[in-house]
Amino acid sequence: MTAALDVRPGAFGVRLVIAAAATLGFVAVYATAVLTARGQQIDQLLLEAADYGRPALLALVSVPALVVACLAVALIGLVSRRPRAGIAAAGLIVVGNVLGQALKYEVLIRPELDIAAANTLPSGHMIAFASVGTALLIALPPRLRGLAAPLVAALLGVVAWQLLHAGWHRPSDIVASLLLVTAVAALAALLAERPRTSRHGRRWEALLGGLGAIALVLAAGAFIASQVTEATLTESLPLLAADLMLIGAALACVALVLRCAVPLRPASR
Repeated sequence: MTAALDVRPGAFGVRLVIAAAATLGFVAVYATAVLTARGQQIDQLLLEAADYGRPALLALVSVPALVVACLAVALIGLVSRRPRAGIAAAGLIVVGNVLGQALKYEVLIRPELDIAAANTLPSGHMIAFASVGTALLIALPPRLRGLAAPLVAALLGVVAWQLLHAGWHRPSDIVASLLLVTAVAALAALLAERPRTSRHGRRWEALLGGLGAIALVLAAGAFIASQVTEATLTESLPLLAADLMLIGAALACVALVLRCAVPLRPASR
């Protein structure tokens, strides 16, 4: 028997709260890291501490690859008899990437408070990987979602790390991208069917969310320690703080999307 659609106010409310919180987080990152001189200085010094490279993983991003990903998640929804979930997942990829490009090139500006540079927030590469990964979590049936969640979290963590250490993006670009995808995914989940939840998905949601919170707390501690000890921003402690922040943001993104992808409790039949 097919599980009923979960349309209770609580389930919708949680997704709307997550979307709103992620959107506010995006605005806060932009306002702090781009619209203040201190934010620009920290972001730029962390970027300059990295060594430029061309990781093969980042080269996978292209428009044809995103089109294939859209078709793949839509097909997963059809095969699993959840067409609305497949359409919502494909829409997440399209909206997330188009919105990211529009914000970066048409809407957001980077004032010359520290150095003259073009706006790079949000990161198109981070949005591409995060949108495809989270779309997969929405499109997959519950019994497979729990298996995919740690793989998606690991992938996003690696991509975030490479984007910074290869010198492609500032930390704020990457965190803002993850917040943007989280907000779009939460809204996309409103359109998808709500099958019965999976205990494996619940466990991964709690584990990834907990690890993400720990990483973010450690990142804050490392950054505060670097300031208290008067360490320069080009030394290892601030870069460690940035790494922990990126990993924590990636884990939190996956955990929040898992929360959006399944109901708070099984839907009635």
